[in-house]
Amino acid sequence: MEPQRPERHVTSMHALYGIGITVLLWIASEIIQATTGVSVTPYMILVSAVWAAIDSAKIELRKYPSGLSYHPVVLFIAVAALWIIGLPWYLAVRYKIKKGLLNKKVDIPSPENIEN
Repeated sequence: MEPQRPERHVTSMHALYGIGITVLLWIASEIIQATTGVSVTPYMILVSAVWAAIDSAKIELRKYPSGLSYHPVVLFIAVAALWIIGLPWYLAVRYKIKKGLLNKKVDIPSPENIEN
C-alpha cells in the first residue's frame, strides 16, 4: 500500500475551503431574502468582489503564479461577473498563499537585461 501524498490532501482542502465559504454566503443571502423579502445577493456579490480586490493588493496576489494574478480592478470585475466561480477560486488561492503553500513567481531575466 502506498501512503497518501499530503499535497493532494492540501489541494482538496483549499478547494473545499473556497467552495464552502461561497456556499455559506449564498445560503445566508437566501435565508435573509426568505425572512425579510429583501434580496441581498447583489450586494453580497459586490461587497465580496470589492473585498477580494482590496485583499489581493494586500497579499500581493500578482506576485504568485495563479490564473487570478491580475490587477485588483480586473479581479474585482472577474469576481463580480462570475461570482460562483471567481470567489471560491480566489479564496482557494488566498488560502494557499496564507498557508505558505504557493511560492512567489520567479523573475527570469531576459538576455538583454543580463550584464556580462
